[in-house]
Amino acid sequence: MSEWRSELKTWEDKINYVFKNKLFTDVSLIASKNGSTEVFPAHQFVLVLASDYFESNLKKKGKTGFEINLNGTDPQACKLLLNYIYCNEVTLSSLKDCINMYEIADKFSLTDLKEICLDYIEDNINISTCCTIKKFAEDNDMEYLNILCTNKIQTQTKEILSKPNLPTLNTEAILMILDQSMLNIIEYDLFKAVMAWLELKGETKGELDEELTNTIVKKFCFLNMSAQQFAEGPGKSRLLTQKQFAAVFSNITGEKNSKPYPTGFCTKIRDSYQELSFETSRFKYRTEPIKVASIFFTVDKTIYIKNVRLLSHIGNNNEKYKERATVRIMQCAGEQFWDWKNVAEYTNNLEVQFSDSFYINFDEKAMIEQNTRHSITLEFNESNLCRTVDLHKIKVTANEVEFSFSKYNNQPSSLPISSICFDQ
Repeated sequence: MSEWRSELKTWEDKINYVFKNKLFTDVSLIASKNGSTEVFPAHQFVLVLASDYFESNLKKKGKTGFEINLNGTDPQACKLLLNYIYCNEVTLSSLKDCINMYEIADKFSLTDLKEICLDYIEDNINISTCCTIKKFAEDNDMEYLNILCTNKIQTQTKEILSKPNLPTLNTEAILMILDQSMLNIIEYDLFKAVMAWLELKGETKGELDEELTNTIVKKFCFLNMSAQQFAEGPGKSRLLTQKQFAAVFSNITGEKNSKPYPTGFCTKIRDSYQELSFETSRFKYRTEPIKVASIFFTVDKTIYIKNVRLLSHIGNNNEKYKERATVRIMQCAGEQFWDWKNVAEYTNNLEVQFSDSFYINFDEKAMIEQNTRHSITLEFNESNLCRTVDLHKIKVTANEVEFSFSKYNNQPSSLPISSICFDQ
């Protein structure tokens, strides 16, 4: 036997050596999930120090010694968990492994490990993962993570449904996209993208999966389409019966004797995501401390603001801080302040990343009447350095809507703002 006790100087190194060489183990963890089972030798003393879950379960002695059955625990995640407990190391190489790791860290009340997993998940929100992460956020009541994923789906719909990305989407992801009230794609193109996904799955060749296609077809907002689009898209597919096609078509064309809309079909008009972005070459940002900033603005068409995207404090990119931010929109048609009225206001208490951006979503969309002066005010819990853009005397057009900004009394006209999301 090697002289590892004298060669390894620190307690951590010795524990690491004992763990990796499976020396003196006195308990077995049996991890099993989806038909995959693996046994991991471990040490009662170390497990009890890590979590009271193990302490309460180390009371049943099996035929071969102490055993803890971890049914529903992914073996790979269990392996990573033990490496973290013994060596304070964790290597997360995939979103799937990370979510599995989070689930058992939550089960065993390992708060530090949960935070590591959440950081990894948030850092890996992209067009291929946002639907999976949104489902994870919904299942675990994580509002902030849910908002990030929802905004990604609504603002980058075209990229998510692009041909190279389609293989990453499962049925749950497609249904999640179709359930959104707002998307950055017209309904006709949305239909074509979903048909391409069905073709990729082989659903348009031979017999269709009737249950799947019946579920999908009812989620399209066909009333967003023109008669020509509906005829050329859904009309030429095999997703609708002749009776369903005729009923929807008569409602799109507005016939006097329109047929009853098919039962269960979506009758809503889906909002199209539209954005006024300030992070373009036209706008020059500077760094300054901000606590409160306001600006007047008017629009030449009535719009409905859904959210604004703000810029966080300047700091270390990989660190986070607690932010309390309020966005207030007022109608300022009258000359006197007491004549003004609150249109929308929302305060978020979030953990956000330094030198990044975050969304403030209104509970209800704020109606901005055309050619009527409004104001937008941003308030933060304390003054900190931010990237800001001066909007005074700025006129800019987005999606054929002209925004005109002007100074709000004596308030700073430079705002730490990235974009305004709206629909018409």
